Amino acid sequence: MSSPEILSPVSVSRVKNGKSRGSHITLLNSSPSSPRNTDKAACAEIQLMLKTKSNEYVIIENTGKHSSNCWNLFGFPAVINDNGDAERISGYVSCRKCFITYSFVSNSTRFLNQHNCEAVKERNQRLAANGTPSAQRRLTTFFAGQSPTLKTPEVMKIKDLQAEWVCQNIRPFSIVEDQGLRRLVQECISIGARHGYIDVDQVLRGADVTAAHVSRLADQHRIRISEELIEPLENDAVTFIPDLWSDPVHQVSYLGVSTTFVNDKFEYRSYDLCCSPFEEEDKSAENILVALQKALGKFNINDLSTLKFVTDRGSNFVKAMKNYSSYFCFAHRLNNILVLGFYQNESIKKQTKISDITGESKTDSDGVLNFYTLDGDIDNVLLVNMSKTKVQDLPDCVREVLKVLNNCKDVVKYVKLNGLNKDIQSEGGFSLCQSSKIRWLSIMQLLGSIDRSFKETKKVLQEKKKSFLIDRSVIKRLIQLLRPFKHILTIVQKGNEPSLYLVLICVMTLRKALSSFENLVVFNRENDNCNDVLKKRQDNGDDEYDIESEEPDGIRFFRLRLLELLESMFILEPIHFAATFLHPRYRYLRKCSTIQIDSCKSYVRRQLKEIVEREKVKRLIHNQESQRSIRPDEKGEPPLKKKKRFGQEYEAGNLSDEYDAAEDDEVEKYLSMFIDPELLVDNPLIFWKANQNNLPLLSKLARMVHSIPATTTAVEREFSGGGLVMNERRSSINPDNLNNILFVRSVTR
Repeated sequence: MSSPEILSPVSVSRVKNGKSRGSHITLLNSSPSSPRNTDKAACAEIQLMLKTKSNEYVIIENTGKHSSNCWNLFGFPAVINDNGDAERISGYVSCRKCFITYSFVSNSTRFLNQHNCEAVKERNQRLAANGTPSAQRRLTTFFAGQSPTLKTPEVMKIKDLQAEWVCQNIRPFSIVEDQGLRRLVQECISIGARHGYIDVDQVLRGADVTAAHVSRLADQHRIRISEELIEPLENDAVTFIPDLWSDPVHQVSYLGVSTTFVNDKFEYRSYDLCCSPFEEEDKSAENILVALQKALGKFNINDLSTLKFVTDRGSNFVKAMKNYSSYFCFAHRLNNILVLGFYQNESIKKQTKISDITGESKTDSDGVLNFYTLDGDIDNVLLVNMSKTKVQDLPDCVREVLKVLNNCKDVVKYVKLNGLNKDIQSEGGFSLCQSSKIRWLSIMQLLGSIDRSFKETKKVLQEKKKSFLIDRSVIKRLIQLLRPFKHILTIVQKGNEPSLYLVLICVMTLRKALSSFENLVVFNRENDNCNDVLKKRQDNGDDEYDIESEEPDGIRFFRLRLLELLESMFILEPIHFAATFLHPRYRYLRKCSTIQIDSCKSYVRRQLKEIVEREKVKRLIHNQESQRSIRPDEKGEPPLKKKKRFGQEYEAGNLSDEYDAAEDDEVEKYLSMFIDPELLVDNPLIFWKANQNNLPLLSKLARMVHSIPATTTAVEREFSGGGLVMNERRSSINPDNLNNILFVRSVTR
């Protein structure tokens, strides 16, 4: 097995004595508008270089004036140049012990002092042994340079103005911590320091001027984003996520479009391109395409046939995208499985009343219905067709679970309407959380809130003479059953890194967790995020609920029903296997069958062949255009033409020879590479950036595949922002302004 370089900097070459040495300069040349994940990727890559290339990357000491203890551990990462000197990589600091790297663009060291590694632990132990409290830090640690000290009356005046502003305009207290506001105030302070006293009206402009400037700023960013999308569009490394939304005030329909793409630096980007009024006659598939064409036309994108899309499974979007390269949202599918799994698509309240329950109902000493003692249900559960049975045909124990679920919803609704959360909190409990119809998994937050404050809620409701006939053990078992879904949806809805590779992993994890009660118990043990405070809070009465001993028939029914619906409603596609294969950590697809692995390899090889053919056509066209534009030399021969291949120059020649060798062996070469697992990170694009010359075709395919998000989270978050902009207090805002605000917010955060 070969062991090539795992990760190496992608950079400009410096030649000395016939040898080339890599420079890390280009890694850090990100544009000012790059999102935060660019810094994260750079930090991760610097850390890897410090670990693996100690002869080229070092950490130099902070020789400047400083007083913070963190500099005993931290230094500046640097590159050894051709002269043997260390050139500092500006904007970053690294730990000498563990090489962890952080972005460092200010003089504040508070975050660095919170860094915890073995070196810190050893230092704390030594300080403790010497009788010095390790947590104590100098006051000067929190200040940068010689800042003037405000007088007490000045500080109080600022506090008064802040408090009056928050109260008069009904703003949240947290607004004074908003970073945008603080940057604005800091710039005003800097202007005052340079020019002296200036009237505020000379600095701050009015609402109309600000709105007009937002429009101009949005237009400038649209031009920039249009140019930024050109190269990814040419390389099929862009995906668009469209959806429809109605604002909460006027119920006006909007078309939202977000995009995710991987640029030529292998950086994952996500922008909200538009949230504009849907002005077509109806929401038919044809009109959706018309509106989508108009929206993307503002970014000079006119041919939809070459684009990739991710949508939900709404019938209009399914029909609109049937002739396009489209994929469905994984999170929406899981939500639908849960809705159907618990019969939330039917009106079940009337069908789950106690009077409808056959057999003799038995209650415990607290008056709580104990449906586990019902007779004759075991055989019924085993004979039920899980996916097709209607509520009225279900066994009694199954209908009882649905009744408990409905009762929990009714309790929370009653508590919210009557303002009883404050009474529950005064008894030592927590506020009850309502669930959302759109995101059905929020029912787990509802169940969890009732479980945490069960006795307090019961006491408050009894004082109000409100019945509370809910079996707490059922709540705990439902939480146990839903935890795998919550865990999966939490990790798959990431917005700043590739996520499609997680779909295969998540489906296999769900299948395993739901396949048996024992596996479900193990999953809950490994993923129980309940904090120590809540665990300590549980009183001795909770010990009677042993939810790991056995699985009641009612819960078993729903576990098997969810498993069956997962198998029937979600089909893993080749793109899901390919995305996981193109993550170096999961490239062997160890949990998959031999047939699945072979099919994945075949699919990847077919994609590589298509890439080769497209590249040949593109270069032939470009070659013909060049021949027309270049004049023949004196001998009548056109001068030697040079093309660019993945950022490198090469001489134009036999295009069929260009990729054939790489096409045949890149898959096996990738599989045979030695990759240290400790050097791999969650973002697979870091690996492909470093290996784009070693694996040119696979790295190109990786850009294409990893630009596809697993969910429509990006556009959903845009709509959440739209709901904050368009509210009762801003009900007259112009839709164009709403569109501009959300766009500028997206491209500048």
